[in-house]
Amino acid sequence: TEGASGPFTLGVMAGRNWYGGKPLANTVSASLGRTFGLSPRTAVDVRLGAEHQARLDTASRTAEVYSLSARWLHESPGGDFWSAGARVAETQSRSSSIDHRAVRLSLDYTRGQEIAGLRLGGGLAVESRDFALSPYSPDGREDLRLSGSVSAQFMQAGYLGFSPVLEVFATRNRSNIALFDTRETGVRLSIRSSF
Repeated sequence: TEGASGPFTLGVMAGRNWYGGKPLANTVSASLGRTFGLSPRTAVDVRLGAEHQARLDTASRTAEVYSLSARWLHESPGGDFWSAGARVAETQSRSSSIDHRAVRLSLDYTRGQEIAGLRLGGGLAVESRDFALSPYSPDGREDLRLSGSVSAQFMQAGYLGFSPVLEVFATRNRSNIALFDTRETGVRLSIRSSF
């Protein structure tokens, strides 16, 4: 309802990442958030986060990540779902290739009505990263990352409340250092809740 606020939510997660079949990092993260209702169909979610990334390959790449994010959520009368988000984060590390500040803006859309058993969606995002130091430039490193994706969730292939999702994505990273000026396109297959 309009003006109603949800309870505070606390999340804690621990995990391990692998790269090339070898353990890369152990992670522990925590987040504190709250959702504020603006109307029956619109809300804003605000969240604080902290994460410890213990690198197992090179100890100097171990990092602490602190973040603040806000997301506007809206469901149209036809059932279409929109979300727009903003996130600022600071990553602290002894490694100059890891230590940086980032600002990210995103917009996502999911169609409410299925088309031929498919739930369609898409998203756009832009992220700016500022590395104060870089071994490749006395001016540090500045990246601007643009990304977009479209997805189709196969609702009729669901099982126990989950169904497969096929996603096509493209990413363009523009950097003042040519080594990090990249383009990427790909296809992902994942599993997502059908609710």
